[in-house]
Amino acid sequence: MPPVIAAIVFSLLTVSRDSVQVPTPIPSPDTAQAIAFLEFVKNGESAEARARGFDVAEGGHWDNPRFIRFLDPGGVTFFDTNGDTTWHLSPARIRAQLARRSGTGYAMVVHLGHIYGQREPQYSKLTFAADSEGVRVTVGSWYRLTFVRRGQRLRLAKIEYVMKEDT
Repeated sequence: MPPVIAAIVFSLLTVSRDSVQVPTPIPSPDTAQAIAFLEFVKNGESAEARARGFDVAEGGHWDNPRFIRFLDPGGVTFFDTNGDTTWHLSPARIRAQLARRSGTGYAMVVHLGHIYGQREPQYSKLTFAADSEGVRVTVGSWYRLTFVRRGQRLRLAKIEYVMKEDT
C-alpha cells in the first residue's frame, strides 16, 4: 500500500467519533411547525420546575393568544389511554381553561410540555409521519399529536396520552 493511502487509512481509523461532526438534518417546514408548538408548550415551565418533577401549577405560563393560534379552528380532541377517555374542546373552551389555568385539556398540555422538556429520549424523542392531510408526531413513548393542514399552516387537532400507567 502506498504511504499516502496508509496515512489516510490510519488517520480515519484513529479519529475520535466525538470529533466528527455530522450535520443535523434540517426539519421540513411541517415538522418545524410541530416542533415550534412543542418548544412553546415546554417553555411554559421553568427548567428548575421541570427538574423538580411534574406539577401542573408550575407549568402553563404561556402567551395565551399565541397558544390559541397553534390550534385547529374546529378545536382539539384529547385522548387518555388510561381510562380510554376521549373528549373534544372548542377553542373557546380551551381559551377558558387557559384563563383559569385549570381543566383536563389544560393539564394534559402542561404535562406534554413537561414530558417534552425532559432530556432523556424515552420522553422527548420525536418521530414524524406526514401525509397530505398533515403530520403526526410521537413524543417519546408518552404522547401522539396530530396536526392538520389549514392552508400553508399546520394546526393541532388531537393530543393523545398513550403511556399506559400502572394502577
